Amino acid sequence: GRLFAKLARGRPKEAMFAGEFEGLNAMAGTETVGVPRAFHYDDLYGRQQGSWILMDFIEMTSRLSQEDLGTRLALMHAAEPLRDEARGGKRRKKDDDGNDAAAAAAEEGDGDEVGDGDGD
Repeated sequence: GRLFAKLARGRPKEAMFAGEFEGLNAMAGTETVGVPRAFHYDDLYGRQQGSWILMDFIEMTSRLSQEDLGTRLALMHAAEPLRDEARGGKRRKKDDDGNDAAAAAAEEGDGDEVGDGDGD
């Protein structure tokens, strides 16, 4: 299939695409509405500052009626979250500098692994 790459100049991967990666894959996992699966995200290489995310390309058309769309959206919102911290609308904890504390702990080997886009 076709792929879509999204770039964010000047923004690191964790700040820009970590949540999008997890959110897209969580919504795709409900198999209720057509959303792209995200495959990987990372920082740009070389001198360029920024990051990117790679996902399925989806044509933005719909054959669903408004009623069918509403039903599928309701099913998506009723789906069981894939990650414990997503239950009850909980957000990730931030450290004193506003950084994702779970990501920092994972990088240091102190906490749960945060998805780095490679699907592991």
